[in-house]
Amino acid sequence: MQKYKNKPGLLRVIRFIFPKFAVHLISINRKSLNMTTKDKILRALWILIAVIVVAAIVCLLVFRNGTGIFLAVCGGFLVLNVLVSVFLIKRNFR
Repeated sequence: MQKYKNKPGLLRVIRFIFPKFAVHLISINRKSLNMTTKDKILRALWILIAVIVVAAIVCLLVFRNGTGIFLAVCGGFLVLNVLVSVFLIKRNFR
């Protein structure tokens, strides 16, 4: 946050382009990263996993040849990676 204090013009541009983001940029600090932020991140990852699983199932149903199997396996691998991320965030988030 210190790097934006000396540059009011840059902060004005950020406020103009991203008004909601600028409010969070101004008020965020390391102490504000609490359980609610962790819960939001985990909820977003669980939603991402659900979307990937649905897309993989749709690929299996729509593409009957090897393309559907390939896309479903890629989706499963991506879900596995996101699950590892969820596990690591739950264990080591600070």
